[in-house]
Amino acid sequence: MKIVGVTGRIGSGKTSLCRILAAQHGVPIIDADALGHEALRDPAIRGRVVGRFGAGILDAGAEIDRDRLGAIVFNDPAALRDLESIVHPWIVEKIVSKVDRLRARGGADIVLIDAALLLSWKDRLPVDRIVWVQISEEAAVERLRLRGIPQDEATRRLSRQIPDEEFRKLADVVVANGGCLDDLRRSAEGLWETLRGLSR
Repeated sequence: MKIVGVTGRIGSGKTSLCRILAAQHGVPIIDADALGHEALRDPAIRGRVVGRFGAGILDAGAEIDRDRLGAIVFNDPAALRDLESIVHPWIVEKIVSKVDRLRARGGADIVLIDAALLLSWKDRLPVDRIVWVQISEEAAVERLRLRGIPQDEATRRLSRQIPDEEFRKLADVVVANGGCLDDLRRSAEGLWETLRGLSR
């Protein structure tokens, strides 16, 4: 079983790419962002996050409001580092556990790890290849705007992410996303042929 990490900056389309491969070829996906949501619901993690950032990040149901938390950490690099130090080890541990379970179960030649922060975690993850989904900043900002993120906030978030040069140095495969879903589907098919070669 080959483990393929799919990464890229926020708004790059890496999750769309993974979902295309899952829909067309049944490839299992381990979604780091979904695990991040789970982490904030874990009682131990929740307690540490609230202890660091205060009860003001809680919603009416006493759950962590990601928008309130994001408004703090995306405007304060030190706060973001504190949050990552709490949440990221939990996410990495869950990813490794999911990989182990898939190996034990068998039946999957390729597994995708969808993770924006893959390059930061790669030494702790059993990744055989890294796929970088490349997109222009203008196209990424537009994709984020369509998700409801204001342009200035989208630009600010992108500016704090790993630069393209780092992705380019470490990626084994580059998938260019011009922003058109049909083009991304075609790129997914080309990627699939490449990945199938790994598992033979």
